[in-house]
Amino acid sequence: MQAMGRWSLFAIAAAACGMLASGCAGSEPPGDAVDDDAEADGKSDRATSATLVSVWGATTHATFADGESALADGFELFGPALVEITTAFHEVASVEQLRGWNATEEDVRDNRAQRHRNRALDTTLHVFRRRADGRWRSPIASDDDGGYGLFSRLRVDLEAGTYRVVVGRAATEGDATVDVTATCEGAGCAPAPPPDPVCDAADFDCLVAAAVDPLGGANPQRARSLDVTELPDVVREPVLGAMREIEARTMEGSAYVARVVGVFAVLAAAGDPAVVAYAVLGQGIDDDYQDGVVVGFDLEGHRVYQLEDSN
Repeated sequence: MQAMGRWSLFAIAAAACGMLASGCAGSEPPGDAVDDDAEADGKSDRATSATLVSVWGATTHATFADGESALADGFELFGPALVEITTAFHEVASVEQLRGWNATEEDVRDNRAQRHRNRALDTTLHVFRRRADGRWRSPIASDDDGGYGLFSRLRVDLEAGTYRVVVGRAATEGDATVDVTATCEGAGCAPAPPPDPVCDAADFDCLVAAAVDPLGGANPQRARSLDVTELPDVVREPVLGAMREIEARTMEGSAYVARVVGVFAVLAAAGDPAVVAYAVLGQGIDDDYQDGVVVGFDLEGHRVYQLEDSN
């Protein structure tokens, strides 16, 4: 994954590995992309920082600038997981599309050259794990041509830890874009959910917040959806008042619209059917704006909680 001279030697060794299930442990790093003395923050790495693993399952378009030979990104696992990373040809606009957009002949020539560089990419993949001393050392898994043609595919079982993936190319002349897809299977792909809060019976800030979030909605373990007619008489009118307030929310000069999302019985704890409060959830939306409000009531119909949030 580095300049041509060093990469050519590395590519010969990597090609012998083929498509890896667990990588070629102990392989030499691509050129100096990651060296034995790399600091934990990666400042001495020669690989350029890039976004390669943005969201598991998503495809990222990563671009090598002219002269760049390696791009690196990090990810974290929270337990055992099977990670697969692939590189593939990045499609560009066709000549027909360009001419339909009234592109010049120079634009067409540049487009053809870009397509050629993208298709001719000879990539390599390496995964490094951060050691206890904060350094990366040698790759724990590598692949050269395990993907389609000269592209790469690496599939490896990993444990909890902090990792770096490095995508390299053999030739460094001209800018080129590669599609990188990273998928993750297993319990370690995402952090464990926070423990269910233990709330005092009179702590409505804790109880209602654990049950209903203004933007995230109701937690099915801590809230049960209700029709207004199911509410106790003493609670029904205060809840109806809150619903009217939500539906009357406006934002002057905008297309903002607010609505009641639901009415909920707030439960004492996950798996505990005892009702300790009630809540109304409302949300509003504009073209590029969303907000939410939760209003909570105790069993006597007193308003005891209100939280608003937006994004």
